[in-house]
Amino acid sequence: MDQFTTLLDRLFEVSQSELNRLGVSLFQEGRHEQAAMVFDKLTKVHVDSVTTWNNLAVAYEAWGKIPEAQSAFEKALSVDPLSGFAKNGPPQITGSRSSSRPRA
Repeated sequence: MDQFTTLLDRLFEVSQSELNRLGVSLFQEGRHEQAAMVFDKLTKVHVDSVTTWNNLAVAYEAWGKIPEAQSAFEKALSVDPLSGFAKNGPPQITGSRSSSRPRA
């Protein structure tokens, strides 16, 4: 297990809200792969959180993992079909021009 994964596991045990903030920070720093790892970890616990699935999808999209992003957005929509930010999706997936970023 690499150092980042070990740190992620430890932080997960301490505070999931801090872990989400870490994911948002990593995304803002352009570290999309690591942000996706964080959000993926959170989806395991927050299966019914549209925000968590949306954050994962946005990170995947920025990382260039379009099929994974589409899958995560579909999950977000299945959790809450009326969710505005999930329904709009990132530009590459939906063709919209709005910018997407994870939500704290």
